Amino acid sequence: MKVDIVVSTQVWVNKLFVDGGEHWSPKGEQIFRFPVDDSFLMNNGIVDAIEKVLSNVSNFHTKYEYISHEYQFSPDRVIYGLEETFEEMVGEAK
Repeated sequence: MKVDIVVSTQVWVNKLFVDGGEHWSPKGEQIFRFPVDDSFLMNNGIVDAIEKVLSNVSNFHTKYEYISHEYQFSPDRVIYGLEETFEEMVGEAK
């Protein structure tokens, strides 16, 4: 069975990239999704492997720092109607 490892990272941006220098500033969160076979979850060192992949996709301008991960065994469910519900609530409060 396929499972997604959902990884939360801190994005760091090099503010002096254009000038050839280094000054890293945090710029929010980036989520990465790694589809794997469920048997892969039995391995030790998953976090080390995730950090290595994040290092490989980082560069002199942007880098990704591991924060946490979780396993997602089923696909996301999309629920519509949040904006409409909010508008109804605001209308009722008036």
